[in-house]
Amino acid sequence: MHVTAHHKILSLFKNILLLLVLVIVLAILSLVLVPCFENVSEEIVEGSSTWMASVDGSKLLSDLYLPGTHDSATKYVDLAFFARCQALTIKQQLEVGFRYLDIRLGFDSQGDKDTLAFYHGFCQCRSGAFPWSKPLDLDDVLSECYEFLSNNKTETIIFAVKQEKGLDNEQFQTMLLAKIAQSVEYWYLSETMPTLDECRGKLVLVRRFDKIPANLKTPMGIPFLWTDQGDFEQTPLAFNIEPQADFRLIVQDRYKYDVKDKWHAFEKTLYMTNSDESNFSTNVHLNFLSTNGSLAYGHPYYYASRLNKKFLESELSKIVPSWIIVDFGTAKLAQHIYQYNY
Repeated sequence: MHVTAHHKILSLFKNILLLLVLVIVLAILSLVLVPCFENVSEEIVEGSSTWMASVDGSKLLSDLYLPGTHDSATKYVDLAFFARCQALTIKQQLEVGFRYLDIRLGFDSQGDKDTLAFYHGFCQCRSGAFPWSKPLDLDDVLSECYEFLSNNKTETIIFAVKQEKGLDNEQFQTMLLAKIAQSVEYWYLSETMPTLDECRGKLVLVRRFDKIPANLKTPMGIPFLWTDQGDFEQTPLAFNIEPQADFRLIVQDRYKYDVKDKWHAFEKTLYMTNSDESNFSTNVHLNFLSTNGSLAYGHPYYYASRLNKKFLESELSKIVPSWIIVDFGTAKLAQHIYQYNY
C-alpha cells in the first residue's frame, strides 16, 4: 500500500512538472508568434510621399505639424513582444508621410567591421524577420533616406539620434560624424532651427546627446535634451519645458502611463499655448502618443492600438504646431497630423 501511494505521488509530480513545462513552452511560443500577427495597414495615401511640397517653405520646422515614429527601426527586433514599436520599415514610414525618425544607435562589430547598429534598449534591431537576420546598421537606413530624398526633393527628414548602447560619447560622435561626412550634402547640421526651404532634400540632424567639444569642431545638429519622464507621477502640466540653445523644447514623453493617463497628457500638450513669459521666440512642441505602460515590461502594440484609434477618432481644433510621435504608424495617422499644415 505504501509503495502504491508513493507511485501515485510521483506520477502526480511528473504530471504537474509536465504541465508546467507545457505552460512555459506555450508562453514562449505566444511571445514569439503574437507579434507576427500585429500588423498595420500598408496603404499609401495619395500624395503622402510629397506632402511637404504644398507647405510654405518660409515656415520654421518648429511651426509645422510633423508626424513622427517612436523607435523607428523596430519592425524586426529581438524580443518583439516587448520591444517592437513599428510594423512598417523606415522606407515605408517615409513613403506614407512620417518625417521625424527616432534613431537609437549603439556600437556593433560585424566581422571585421565596426559600425553603428540599431537597438531598442538591449534588444537589437534586424534587417529581416528571422532571429539570424543581419543586424540593421546605420548604413542600411541612411541609404534608404538618401534614396527617398533624391526622389522627393521637396521633403525633409528629422533624424533624431540617441546613443542607446556602448561606447563613450566621443567615440560615438566620431563614428556618427564619419558616416555623415560620406554624404554631407544630404545633411543640415546647424544647431539653429531651419525653415523648410533651408532643409528641403536634407536630413536634419537632431541630437539627443550632449556634444563633446574636444576634437569635434563640426556642427552636431539641433540639441533636443530633456529630463527622462519614465515615471508614474501625475504632473499638473503633463509636459516638461526644457530650454535649448536658441529655442524652448516643450516635450511630453510620459512612457510609463497607461491609456487613460497617456491620452490626458497627450491631449493637454496639444493645446499648450506659448502665452507665458519667455525669452524664447521659438518653441518646439514634441508630443509622444507612444507609451510602454505601467508594467516593468510592456506591450507597445496593446497601447498603440487603443491610443491611435482614439487619436484618429478625435476631432481636434486649434492645436498648437506639434511634432507628434506615434507607435505602429500608418498612412492615415501621418495624414491626420500633416493635414493641419494646410
